[in-house]
Amino acid sequence: PPLEGLKREVLALAGDFQSRELRLQEKVDTLRQQAFFLTTHDALTGLANRKSLEERLESAIASARSLGGTHALVYLDIDFLHRINDAFGHLAGDDLLRRLVPVLQGCLREEELLARIGGDEFAVLIENCSADYALQAGTRLRDAFQAWQFVWAAHAFQVGVSVGAVAITRPTGTL
Repeated sequence: PPLEGLKREVLALAGDFQSRELRLQEKVDTLRQQAFFLTTHDALTGLANRKSLEERLESAIASARSLGGTHALVYLDIDFLHRINDAFGHLAGDDLLRRLVPVLQGCLREEELLARIGGDEFAVLIENCSADYALQAGTRLRDAFQAWQFVWAAHAFQVGVSVGAVAITRPTGTL
């Protein structure tokens, strides 16, 4: 009888240990997934990062060379984001960037890659498109951005954006 009580305690401790080990392994797995995500995505916006864009861009350049397809890269630079950061702090600027993502994504097809490539710089890789389509995409992005208003601390801001587009064709050089 005295050993039965001890046996139950040991079994309870073993069960508790297994349960904790399982929870710890789940946490480790989640952290691994998050670490992998952050190697290919921007931590602030959740968009693809510069590294991911460059990998897809290299592939698009190779495709244009070998198959003769046309792709495009659309570049967006937010005008005067530093003014919002200076006046209201980086929390305001970060919030602007996060809120801007759905505005930009709403202008794109699902297969078009939107990436944050710098502090206030974004790029869109559009594969298998004409130069005209790329210009239209750039115009849609610009127009959506300019129609959007950022509100912070009871202040509304009309934020501008500079947009450029370049075709990726057979003669395109390196990245």
